[in-house]
Amino acid sequence: MVSGNIELSPRWKVGASTGYDFVQEGITFTQLRFERDLESWRMSFNWVPFGSTSWGFFIGIKSSILSDIKWDKNRVPDRSLR
Repeated sequence: MVSGNIELSPRWKVGASTGYDFVQEGITFTQLRFERDLESWRMSFNWVPFGSTSWGFFIGIKSSILSDIKWDKNRVPDRSLR
């Protein structure tokens, strides 16, 4: 497993995590993360590009008092019987 974060600028952060399964010979759970500090707001986007593809987008106020003011949208993988 490999994971890391990079601060592109004082307000932009990018991160990723992935791994390799030597027993089943394949890439494991991979996730890409993007975050932007909008001063009093925070915006983030998370994406799982392989396998059970999914993503999540969040924008909300950083203040704990007003933390209910937010927009959170997710696309989860389809649940199908195999």
